[in-house]
Amino acid sequence: HEALISLNFDHGDLGAVQRYSLLAAERGRSASPATAMMMLAHSGSCLAEIGREMSRAEALLLEARAMADRLGIDSIDIPFGLGCVQRYRGELQGARELLRRGLQMAREAEDHWRACTCLLNLVCLELEARQLPDAEAWCVDLQRVAAAPHAGSEAPHAEALSALIGILRGDAEAEARVHRKKVEEVHFHEVGAVDSIVDIVGTAIGVRYFQPDRVYASELPMGRGFVQCQHG
Repeated sequence: HEALISLNFDHGDLGAVQRYSLLAAERGRSASPATAMMMLAHSGSCLAEIGREMSRAEALLLEARAMADRLGIDSIDIPFGLGCVQRYRGELQGARELLRRGLQMAREAEDHWRACTCLLNLVCLELEARQLPDAEAWCVDLQRVAAAPHAGSEAPHAEALSALIGILRGDAEAEARVHRKKVEEVHFHEVGAVDSIVDIVGTAIGVRYFQPDRVYASELPMGRGFVQCQHG
């Protein structure tokens, strides 16, 4: 089932990932304690990573953690999965600590793929927390790992996030000059919303994929009058 989960994940069939993860968790209970722990942890982390059945994912991961404590062994999937659960709930500090722990374990195990997934989540977490310098630092690390020999499909994700951070960095520097603040003190509003981030990343990916000679944009429709807004 682990192979089927990975195969469907690569093909973007998250519904199949969800089904096989739950099936693997149920069938794993009949295996040896160590194998059962690993299968529960992997199933829970897969569900958490794709954002499906988060309560079930957390229950599987906590069960796996209790088994791991009794057996005296550990699994990267446990801190990584629980970090994804807490990030989903907006508990960013707890998520940050768990994902860092997962990253440390992945590096010690020389697990390239899991290190990339931990870094990817850390970048996104810091963007959600509006911590642009931290997001940028993690993204540099992600690009380095993704560029290693035998890297998989992580490089495009790293490039897209790097493009996003570069655009946000430019906006932050401009706003900092206007408001006479440090870049770290700038708080994004509309530009930090999810729909804006999707627009920016989508445009960056499109430009990278099509490599146009020129990009045209029509004039912005400018109105007249006064409105009440947060920054005057």
